[in-house]
Amino acid sequence: MNGHDRRDPQGLDPELLQLFDAASQQTPLTAPDEFVAATLQQMRLGARARLIRRCVAVAVILALGAILAPFIAATTLDAVSWMMDHLTVTEMTLLSPLACACAALLAWRIAHRT
Repeated sequence: MNGHDRRDPQGLDPELLQLFDAASQQTPLTAPDEFVAATLQQMRLGARARLIRRCVAVAVILALGAILAPFIAATTLDAVSWMMDHLTVTEMTLLSPLACACAALLAWRIAHRT
């Protein structure tokens, strides 16, 4: 920039061209490969951590289900027993199709969800 124009007639700097030629002839750098390997390792660690969290969540849900299932079953049996004792035959007759419709709706929802 001191008044000299060192470029060749095509407008390219010969020193810059020599630098590019020298760089292309050298062996490829390992730094990008190391960076990619480190990034992939971090991605694998993140995926492994997510998998472990999901497995722990499923195990907790299964354990809670196993613990709560007897209480839910007992409560359901108590509710049905109360209904049998307190409702008349007519009320039970009217309640039965409603229960079937609810069960069918629930089964349809589960079947279409999967």
